[in-house]
Amino acid sequence: METSEYQFAAEVATLFFDCLIVNGWFWHPSDPIASVAVFGGDLMVLDEAVGFCHEGVKAVLGPNCGFRIKAYLRSGSCFDVEIEFTTKSGN
Repeated sequence: METSEYQFAAEVATLFFDCLIVNGWFWHPSDPIASVAVFGGDLMVLDEAVGFCHEGVKAVLGPNCGFRIKAYLRSGSCFDVEIEFTTKSGN
């Protein structure tokens, strides 16, 4: 497995009061994203979505690269939060 071929960008990371919203894209030439998870701190996940069209990279990387996370931070800081990507192959 060539890990250098995995690319991602969190293009929008917003903290609005206690709601964390992260939007971006994830790409690999042969191992597409299967899921995204957010954990750490004291949070309640509201939404985790992957595989939708991200217009910013569609022309270069193709469709279905987008990801989105929405979480409510009950306490703590957004700096305590980690994002984990899982691909179709389990990486």
